[in-house]
Amino acid sequence: MKTSKSRKSYDLRKERDRRKKIILVVISIIEVLRNHNHRYEREIEDGIKVVSEKDYLPEEYWRNRFEEEFSLRTVGNLSLGFWYNRWLYKARIRALKNLLKEEKLDVKGKSVLEIGVGSGYYIDFWKSEGISSLAGLDITEKSVSTLKTKYPEYHFQQTDIAGNIDLDRKMDLITCMDVLYHLVDDNAFDRAISNIKDLSDKNAYIIISDFFLTNPTKPAFHEYHRTLGRYEETLSRNDFRLIRLEPIFYLAHPLLDYSAVNTFVLRFLIRVLWKMVFALFHLGRSFHSLDKISQETVGFLLYSLDGQILRFKKDSPNMKLLLAKKVT
Repeated sequence: MKTSKSRKSYDLRKERDRRKKIILVVISIIEVLRNHNHRYEREIEDGIKVVSEKDYLPEEYWRNRFEEEFSLRTVGNLSLGFWYNRWLYKARIRALKNLLKEEKLDVKGKSVLEIGVGSGYYIDFWKSEGISSLAGLDITEKSVSTLKTKYPEYHFQQTDIAGNIDLDRKMDLITCMDVLYHLVDDNAFDRAISNIKDLSDKNAYIIISDFFLTNPTKPAFHEYHRTLGRYEETLSRNDFRLIRLEPIFYLAHPLLDYSAVNTFVLRFLIRVLWKMVFALFHLGRSFHSLDKISQETVGFLLYSLDGQILRFKKDSPNMKLLLAKKVT
């Protein structure tokens, strides 16, 4: 009888402890959702603080990021974590494959120049496509030295795309993946496009990733996302013709301009979705064992969902790839 009572008492205490833990987790989630003040979300929703070029020193900024950690997290979205960024980069490769397929663009035997090569994530993809040669430019010594060791068959050079570039050949395909919007100064942006023209061979292609906004925004520290019109005008002035925009994400990346979403209901749902994602990731970091699980789970779900959405919907308010061709 005593044993039975003791067992019952133990079970009751265990159940109370379990409920307390659940309540603490729920309270934590509610607090994060209520007080969530994540810097990235604050920037994309509030129009961001305006800064001058002097506030942002590109070489110093990226050197510090890469010294902290040289991985997809530091070349990707810092706020989303390493494991979630892996899914974002899978989505970028998916979009890139689809772009090449839809435009029947065969890069076998072609030369590729990666501007802002970073961690070198795309290099293995280009190798698998049978390219003849590859050159990578980056503003950091860390990127260049690491990739020289990993890929001795290719050429890597530390340089600023908006500066003077000394490359001994012209290339068939030039990529600027998540690079040009880090040029917050308009003159630097114009010089970069002009340099790309000089580095590209006759009938060369260029692939750029950005949001390509409809409504103009202002610079936000190390990011300045320009309008599609601004890109078209600058590319046209440098003898490039826009061929195609290929969506990379629909839901899987935070939006910059919610007004680009057609309906109020969808805008509201996407905002709620990302508040929940940020809250879950915050919770995962608080309970370290949940960090990888939360990012991998959300990453897989949104990657898969985006894949289905973008099969039928060829326009997106989110990031895209732009393909342009040199016409002279």
